[in-house]
Amino acid sequence: VSGGALLDGAGAAYEAGDFHQARSLAQQAASRAPTQRAGLMRAAWSDLQLGHATEAAGAFSRLYLERPDAEAAEGYALAAEQSGDLDSAAALARTLGGPLGAMVTARYAAAAFNQGDYLTARAHAPDAYGALEGVDRTWYRQAVTARSQGGTSGENRLRGFVSTTSFGTTRGAHRLEAGIAVYTLDPGASSSPARAASRETLAAPYLAWSREGDTSLAARIGLMPVGADADPVLTGEIAIAHESAGRAVEARAYVRPKADSVLALAGQQDTGGNTFGRVTEAGASVRARLPVGKLHAVQADLSAGQLEGENVASNTVVSAGISASRSIRRDGFAYLVTGPFYQFQSYDRNTNFFTPGHGGYFSPQAFHRAGWSANAQTDPLKNWIAKADIALAHETVEEDPARTNPLLPGPQPLVGGSDSTGIAGALDLAIARRVNSDVIISANLSAIASEAYEDVRIGLALTWVPGGRAGLVRTDLPNDPFNSASWVQP
Repeated sequence: VSGGALLDGAGAAYEAGDFHQARSLAQQAASRAPTQRAGLMRAAWSDLQLGHATEAAGAFSRLYLERPDAEAAEGYALAAEQSGDLDSAAALARTLGGPLGAMVTARYAAAAFNQGDYLTARAHAPDAYGALEGVDRTWYRQAVTARSQGGTSGENRLRGFVSTTSFGTTRGAHRLEAGIAVYTLDPGASSSPARAASRETLAAPYLAWSREGDTSLAARIGLMPVGADADPVLTGEIAIAHESAGRAVEARAYVRPKADSVLALAGQQDTGGNTFGRVTEAGASVRARLPVGKLHAVQADLSAGQLEGENVASNTVVSAGISASRSIRRDGFAYLVTGPFYQFQSYDRNTNFFTPGHGGYFSPQAFHRAGWSANAQTDPLKNWIAKADIALAHETVEEDPARTNPLLPGPQPLVGGSDSTGIAGALDLAIARRVNSDVIISANLSAIASEAYEDVRIGLALTWVPGGRAGLVRTDLPNDPFNSASWVQP
């Protein structure tokens, strides 16, 4: 059989989707000198269709070394992308020149676009994706958030507002942001003779940075509470995340403020004028997700932290969680997942009190939460984007009694201590919409209802993008200034 006939047969099998047969016939054609290159090319394309990306990349690279033509360049760029080795293709393009360089750049852009790294895609191919127009432009934002947390006046009750002024810019795959949040907080009048609870106004300037990529990075540093009763301290966080083939791992190290009460966040004075409170948690966490089939996944997380404050007892905390989810595919949604979860948390001591020496934050010795959650986000790069997180759970809380002032030695009266169970629900909604090409308005609502307390937060933000933006992305959704765990997103 002639090489030409074998090539024709390989082409017919390829068009019919019989890639094993196409590969076999193409390899036979490659054994004939006149059809060697064409046979090797068809065999490499068949390998790529069969999912043998590494083998295909090797074949296309050899063909390109032999003759740097467009077909070998296209095949090598596609195979290198699928095998996760575009860097090798880029190195060969720099050495040999030819059409490979442009095709590798296009594949870099396509890979970044498909995984949501829009700044990277824009940097590689500025004119390839019209929906990314303006995604790399500087923006300015003014946001206002109101919070109402129920509880005992002068203690864990918290009413207040936060005004956040910020701006952001980009450079390649890097995003930079700077801003200042001004908190006005009111715990209400205190009935305790040991504490002079008062309204607090404080500032919290910050700088944030993130970098897109297969391994993404993000960091933030801030100072708070500036202007409150307690001395300000540095807060910050660094996070690294990697995702490949549905598997994901994320690690964080942080110093976060506790925002359970005015005492925990800003500090308060006792009747003698001594300041106590202003608690921060220094810790680390790790989270991993593993796909189970095409639509299911399991996720686990673990964290540990050390809590310190001004004139308050030290504390430690460990947390762990596991969840399972099913992905529901719906047009218009970037993701829609639902499934069961379980969370556990344990503090070394109970310091959820408001007398001197205590921190005024929820610190149970055993906290179990089991329930069901649903999480969704609409497709990005549209005129609007929305995100919703809903959870319903059964909670069990065990709290030990504590000494009136844990900083003082010797026997003391004990306060608190109880066990409780109940149903809790949480809702977190956020939406952003373009008013016109230059202006974005966004809003968020979060609410928690449990046996212990109720907490509602509402926010509005206005963003100006000089030059305009074609579509909206996740970072256009507003952050919650009371939820420090959400401030850094790699």
